[in-house]
Amino acid sequence: MKFKNDFGRSMLEMLLYITLMIVLSTAGISMYGDAVDKAKITDLESQIQDLTEIVNTYYLGRSFTNNSDVSTTLKNNANANLKNPWSNAITIKTFTAVTGLEKPNKQAFVLNFTTTSQKECGNVLVSLVHKGAVGVKVGSGNLSKVIDGNIPNLSCSFGSSEASKVVAGYFYKN
Repeated sequence: MKFKNDFGRSMLEMLLYITLMIVLSTAGISMYGDAVDKAKITDLESQIQDLTEIVNTYYLGRSFTNNSDVSTTLKNNANANLKNPWSNAITIKTFTAVTGLEKPNKQAFVLNFTTTSQKECGNVLVSLVHKGAVGVKVGSGNLSKVIDGNIPNLSCSFGSSEASKVVAGYFYKN
C-alpha cells in the first residue's frame, strides 16, 4: 500500500548522494591545498622583495664584509622577518665578491632558505628567480647563474643533512 506522504529514499539514491559528496569534498580539499600553496608562494615572493630592499637600504653607502652573516644585525635594526612562510629559517650573508656570477667583482648578498621538501625547494627557487636573483644554489651544489629567468641544470634533490636543504639566492647590491 502506498501512502500519499511517503518521502523515503531508496538505497540506490543514498549511495548516489554519498558518492557525489565524496567527489565534491575531494575536489574541494585539493583546491584548498593549491590555494594555500599559492598564498605561501605570494607571501614568500613579497618577503624576498622586502628583504632585498632592507639589505640595500641598510647598506646604502656602506661596504659589505666578506662572508659575513648579517641576519642578526638586520633582524635587530631593520625588523626583518627571517622566517619563510613554511616557518623555516632564513639567513642573510654578504660577500665582497662572488665567483661564478656575471659580475664577479660586484658586491652581493645571499638569502639562504632552509627547506623541508622538494616541493618547497622548488617553490623557493622559482620565487627567487621571479624576484631577480642572479644566481641560485641548492645545498652544497654549484652556483648556477640565472639566464633570462631560467635556471639551467638545477634540481631540488637533497640529502638528509641540514646543509643540503638550504636554497640560496644571490642578489647584487644596489
